[in-house]
Amino acid sequence: MDVSRCARHNVFMRESNRRIIERYFEEVWNQGKLDVLDELLTPTT
Repeated sequence: MDVSRCARHNVFMRESNRRIIERYFEEVWNQGKLDVLDELLTPTT
């Protein structure tokens, strides 16, 4: 994997993880939507 491709992948993963964390705090923590945990914690393929 070349360096630029690796860097793009790292940026994508950081953004993806940030969105998961934001959803956790907003939907699970603030709104009490525990059913969202299944979606957030299930590995993707």
